[in-house]
Amino acid sequence: MKRGICKKGLLLAACAVQLFLLCACESGRNGAQGEATLGENILIDGVNVSNLSVSEARAALSSAHAQARASFSFTVAIGGEQLKINGAQLPISFNEEEALAFAVSLKKHYPAKNAPRAFTCAPSVDAEALRSALRALLAPYNIAPENASFSFDASVKERFAYAGEREGREIDVAPLAAQIKAAVEGSGARPAEASVLGAAAPHEARFEARIVTLSPSYTLEDAKADTAPVSRFQTSFKGSVYGKKNRVFNIKKAVGLINGTVVPPGGEFDMNRTIGDRNAQNGWKEAAAIRDATYVQEYGGGVCQVSTTLYNAVLMADLEVTERWHHSWPLGYVDIGRDATISTGGPNFKFKNNTAASIVICAYVEEDKKLIHVELYGRALENGVSIKLKSYKVDTLEAPGEDLVLDATLPFNTREVVREKRVGSVAETYKEYYDASGRLLKKVLVARDKYRSVKGLTMVSRDIYYGYTPPPTP
Repeated sequence: MKRGICKKGLLLAACAVQLFLLCACESGRNGAQGEATLGENILIDGVNVSNLSVSEARAALSSAHAQARASFSFTVAIGGEQLKINGAQLPISFNEEEALAFAVSLKKHYPAKNAPRAFTCAPSVDAEALRSALRALLAPYNIAPENASFSFDASVKERFAYAGEREGREIDVAPLAAQIKAAVEGSGARPAEASVLGAAAPHEARFEARIVTLSPSYTLEDAKADTAPVSRFQTSFKGSVYGKKNRVFNIKKAVGLINGTVVPPGGEFDMNRTIGDRNAQNGWKEAAAIRDATYVQEYGGGVCQVSTTLYNAVLMADLEVTERWHHSWPLGYVDIGRDATISTGGPNFKFKNNTAASIVICAYVEEDKKLIHVELYGRALENGVSIKLKSYKVDTLEAPGEDLVLDATLPFNTREVVREKRVGSVAETYKEYYDASGRLLKKVLVARDKYRSVKGLTMVSRDIYYGYTPPPTP
């Protein structure tokens, strides 16, 4: 006779739970372990559990069901690949406790001459646990998408090397889990006379995995758009002052230190921090620099021309200048009002990347042409807009005087200029915004700079200082 666990059986199982409690209190009657004992001639999934205690029967069934799980075999086709899954790798369970409760409810005495009281356990799978197991098994077959990327290379004309994006894939676990669950739970009860210990045929099934294409979030097109030329500016260091050997050395060193700098969106570029303190220990040379309204020799002389070149490129890229100082007087390598001085421990030049993409600084020197170049790359200004810079001298300050300082060591009628007097001026610098057709859209004031008048300083001989004129020679 064949029997399954039906609703009636479940009602009997509920009664059996009460029976367990009674049996636990009657250890003297049922043995030292205080457990119920199953009756005669009982088979569960082909396992003879007759006259076993509940724990003994449970152990026998657990061993049998471990083999039953292993009898399930599934093949998952994943594109041109195949994954073999054994039931032992999946959370397949059997309702052993219900079966044991039902078996306990049966009469103890059932002679062997009668047909065995045989029934089966139903296999089932917890849906969430199955999805979790499949995710782990299928993980090696998932391929993460690869975003496009770029790297700066000043040696190539395009300035950047690119790597394209690659699509990924992911196995859709949900439909596969539903198919496997249906295959397991719809496999049907085993014949009572077939032992799960080896006589039962394995359950096999084949499924086609649903593959979901994963798109990268950053494409080659995005990378090229993020490395478009935004602005460029150059200054010349021709001339006896600007082209001195040590000054050119410092210019090249500073240019090399800022070249390739990447300023992320929202990040701030700090010129002094980027190139470091200018001193002998850091490898800088002494060259002409402006300090206290006069030319002096100091380490790093010439780096202001690099910061000035960068400043103009930054304005043309419409980036946010957060710190900038002008020199004591206008300089010859840039229009008035468009210089940016820096010094170790003093004035600095900073700007913030107020765009949605990184800003890459490309800086280089054409030594034969005596030119400093700065190019900025990032997201181009919207709608083809471009910026031109215009600066004007809008006022002249009061003419300065001159201080004469006695130097008694100077010969008769001698003057030595220490600091030339300079007439101060006021300058205004503007950004002019043009559309793609060249039409002026707006004009915005960037800065109003006041270059103060500088009083002259001259060392003179005693006769000039005291206004003494010697008599003519006879």
